Amino acid sequence: MQEGFVFLGNLSSFEKRDNKVVLVCGAAKVELQILAPDLVRVRLAPNGVFEPDYSWAVVKRDWPPADFTLEETDRALRVKTSELVVEVQRAPCRLSFFDPEGFLVNADYPAYGMGWSGRRVKCWKSLDYDEHFYGFGEKAGRLDKRRSVMVMWNTDAFGYGPETDPLYKSIPFFIGIRRGKAYGIFFDNTYRTTFDMGHTSEDFYSFEADGGELNYYFIQGPCIKKVLERYTELTGRPLLHPRWALGHQQCRYSYYPAERILQLADEFRKRQIPCDAFYLDIHYKDRYQSFTWNKTRFPDPKKFASEMKAKGFKLIPIVNPGVKADPSNKFFVEGVQRDYFCRYPTGELYLGRVWPGICVFPDFSREDVREWWGSLHAVYVDVGVDGIWNDMNEPAVFVERSVSRQFESIFGHVMNLVLRRGALPPELLPQRTMDVEVIHHDHGLNSPHEKIHNVYGLLMCMATYEGLMRLRPNKRPFILTRAAYAGIQRYAAVWTGDNTSNWDHLALQIPMLLNLGLSGITMAGDDIGGFASTPSPELLTRWYQIGAFLPICRNHTILGSYDQEAWVYGEKYLQVIREFLELRYQLIPYIYSLLHQASKIGHPIIRPLLFEYQDDPNTYTIQDQFLVGPYILVAPVVKEGSFKRLVYLPRGEWIDYWSDTKHRGPAYVEVDVPLDRAPIFIKSGAIIPMQPKMLYVDEKPADPLYIHIYPSATSSTFTLYEDDGETLNHEKGEYLLTPFTCILEGGWLTIEVGDREGTYTPPPRTFIAIIHQVERKPEKVSLDDTPLTQTASPEDLLRAEQGWSFNEAKKVLQVKFRDTGGKQRVTVRLS
Repeated sequence: MQEGFVFLGNLSSFEKRDNKVVLVCGAAKVELQILAPDLVRVRLAPNGVFEPDYSWAVVKRDWPPADFTLEETDRALRVKTSELVVEVQRAPCRLSFFDPEGFLVNADYPAYGMGWSGRRVKCWKSLDYDEHFYGFGEKAGRLDKRRSVMVMWNTDAFGYGPETDPLYKSIPFFIGIRRGKAYGIFFDNTYRTTFDMGHTSEDFYSFEADGGELNYYFIQGPCIKKVLERYTELTGRPLLHPRWALGHQQCRYSYYPAERILQLADEFRKRQIPCDAFYLDIHYKDRYQSFTWNKTRFPDPKKFASEMKAKGFKLIPIVNPGVKADPSNKFFVEGVQRDYFCRYPTGELYLGRVWPGICVFPDFSREDVREWWGSLHAVYVDVGVDGIWNDMNEPAVFVERSVSRQFESIFGHVMNLVLRRGALPPELLPQRTMDVEVIHHDHGLNSPHEKIHNVYGLLMCMATYEGLMRLRPNKRPFILTRAAYAGIQRYAAVWTGDNTSNWDHLALQIPMLLNLGLSGITMAGDDIGGFASTPSPELLTRWYQIGAFLPICRNHTILGSYDQEAWVYGEKYLQVIREFLELRYQLIPYIYSLLHQASKIGHPIIRPLLFEYQDDPNTYTIQDQFLVGPYILVAPVVKEGSFKRLVYLPRGEWIDYWSDTKHRGPAYVEVDVPLDRAPIFIKSGAIIPMQPKMLYVDEKPADPLYIHIYPSATSSTFTLYEDDGETLNHEKGEYLLTPFTCILEGGWLTIEVGDREGTYTPPPRTFIAIIHQVERKPEKVSLDDTPLTQTASPEDLLRAEQGWSFNEAKKVLQVKFRDTGGKQRVTVRLS
């Protein structure tokens, strides 16, 4: 397996240059760059000459000086910071990373270390017996990627299965946990890369690339949260998307004509199903060419968009990178005249067949091409659409066979997929893409497509994002993309591509989305109900019970499938789906606050249990449960016909959302799961802001704002984030941070509304604090030391200006008071 590789030899000398230590090992050199006390960049130059230093993923290049010292012994050189010790073994040159207490966090595998073979570069790392791996972006299979082999090569993987690899996105970053301590490695190489995480050997794991530089960043934990914070500082924080993007979204391949979509919009409103957006798939276009409208199906796009907006719906059209190579196509003519399209080294235009027919493809590695492409979105902005859906940007190119032969070869397999008999065999997956020898400008390096392939989708999103920012300078763009590379969180949301309507895929989506979150990609979702084939009523309902908690909540299905809207199976199932969508909309203040937190420090909205409970090894392999923020645990049903399921509750006290019954963890509990219930547990100490039910985000002011509180023995705090939800004014200070604190001490329960931060002023409103697990009726409830009056019922409380009510059966206390915009304190004297 290592045949043909040359391994890094002995350390002969070294030199310190500013924040770098250059190691000389014969003709080869290794550069250690100390970017921060917990962040070290490692580069290998086999011939002693490093490649041009730039990155499409890394945005933070200027780091404040990080103090470090060098210590020499006969055996090793040590580079020491306040958080990390990099030990460089002299013979042969091998790297080991220690924490300040001397714990070995990570080490090169002694026999191989770093090496090269022709253009290939590779690094081998020692594998501990209890090491676990997470992240890697969008990968099928288990949550813990130990023993997996994964390839990073963006691929149009229609009909993928649990073992399919690669998929649509390449995020060469992972988090390792070794004996409870975490670290991260980001291998910033855009060529086809392979990660072998202990599949080949139980003694080592490896990562390698088919070309380019061995260039990786080592991030010292020991906390997972800290690793992810540093990674997203390096590659960019996730966007603060417009608030409406958290709403329910409806899609199919394809909705047309305009009249049908307007009818569907009315149906959503008539049936009281919350929904915020409709997607337009390729049939809205004129002969499938982006930046055009089919005037038969959509005769007046501007009027159509205006009518949808009046109903509370956003429009998101699909845009593909292929430009039809036709002299009658003005975009083609303009691009050829300006030499904007990719070419072979001979100068010949690259041509590939996609939806419009034979197409050319923009070279998004050029800034002027990105600017041109972004400007074309005026076609959509002028009409009044609100988002863009970037698809086929792996880039995907159709299999080059005659139509008859292609149909004959895959028809049987597609029918098996439709009939739920499994995924397409790997050899028939549409893996065709641009020829690897095609040239991209790439900062003047004229790089082959094999280097740019994995960032093509990222660069297309960059072009789209920058174009929308120019066209709508003070509005937040919303972009959904299928293909991606590290750093995509700066520009777009993602979904897990063309999944399938079966129970295996329902279960598969959870670990995929959790690992995307651990890869810095916060805004992610899947096709609810499955894209390929048609879900059963039970499957669609259970899928919505997951989708209601995902950052992107989108229903999507394939051309020719049965209708998949929430109501298609009748009121029995619709009632359940509606209830979960209503709950999602009630949780928008909580979820939007988590999205803001992600934009500041990179923490995902949905989290594997290990993210919050890293010290509990039981959480390391749980992949059918997840947390929404720190407080809400969701344990969805992913097996057909289930009536019960086992739920793991980590340490602490947990309250069943549906019944308010209390459980203490760590423990496994068996829970009844009738069709209308998915297990939801709230962590004791939770403070969860919620709003009234709405049919679309911001349908009306969030008045009253409900603050659900689950008191614990220790004080707890949650900070509500608010702004206008749409513009960039929050960057100028027009936002509002409101901390809520709950303290239970000495027979008194105190709820504090703390000092606000920011200049945004929400509409006038009242707060209703809903306090759970109150055993007896309080003796007294006061607001800022002024006693409040008890009302006869919660209904009377809603009508009152302020006051409190107590439900003895449910053990719930409600306290209502006006939001004054300043500090406020509610005190409850418990019996």
